[in-house]
Amino acid sequence: MEAQLRQQPTGLTFTLGETCVIGRSEEADVQVYSSRVSRQHAMIRLHADGYRIYDLDSANGTMVNDRDVDQPTLLQDGDIITMADILFQFHVPTEPDQASNPPPAAPTVTLVGVKKIPIIALVSDIVNFSAISEKVTEEQLAAILNVWYEDCRRLMEESKGQIDKFMGDGMFGYWRQTSPEARVQALRVARQLVGGPQHLPEGVAKLMRKKGVSIRCGVGLHIGTAAVGSVARGEKTALGEVVNIAFRIEALTRELGYPILASGDFFENWEVGKSVFHPLGPHELRGHSGTVELYASKSGSSSTGGVKPGSP
Repeated sequence: MEAQLRQQPTGLTFTLGETCVIGRSEEADVQVYSSRVSRQHAMIRLHADGYRIYDLDSANGTMVNDRDVDQPTLLQDGDIITMADILFQFHVPTEPDQASNPPPAAPTVTLVGVKKIPIIALVSDIVNFSAISEKVTEEQLAAILNVWYEDCRRLMEESKGQIDKFMGDGMFGYWRQTSPEARVQALRVARQLVGGPQHLPEGVAKLMRKKGVSIRCGVGLHIGTAAVGSVARGEKTALGEVVNIAFRIEALTRELGYPILASGDFFENWEVGKSVFHPLGPHELRGHSGTVELYASKSGSSSTGGVKPGSP
């Protein structure tokens, strides 16, 4: 019976041995790329009664189903493990003799103070990340990612948006309003993300030149209603179909060959926004019934000169 960790929402799966260390270090059994995760953040160990998780005196703590891990905690199938801005779901396959008595439904992330509100969802993902990771060491890759993470944080903060989470080479952020001004800000962020960080630390810039790598991103934009509430140490998170659709739209940027894609809903009651996009027609999205109207940005430039409220 092999237990697994499934990173959320990417679905990336790790099989656990008897002892598994999770952290930012290249020596970790499960390595995550977040500057908020400690080098050796937590450990999961198999005991006679099951798998227990230990927090390794991490800087930002470990939580299981929104409860602090301040002592070894027994894990149950479906538990949600939070380490700063990284989420995993713990899974233990059902043994054959338990098939007739299925376990209770797996718990989900508990949100506090939930409000259903319209949001602008933005999903960004680094292009050709696998190729980049093959050219550099894991420590160098972490350094490159940390620069990108900080650039994402800066852009979202300056635009009054909020980063929900990082997922390795991806980022999901949102705005809690959908006014034309907020959409202009979202588009500005998208354009700047496409070209990658503009100001690199000298060491990282030198490394990237030497290795022949660069950061370019694809971006998906969508508007819809999300359930927004507090989870993991009071941090806000957004859940719902709007988030899933934004992820699916971003995944099509490479397939369709456009760095910025937006849904038709992104332009609802904002006709002027379409002036810098052109329609691609309806497209099917994996895991989503029906089709979604897509629009491609006419410019993937990181330049934002001349953008004014209400105008892209």
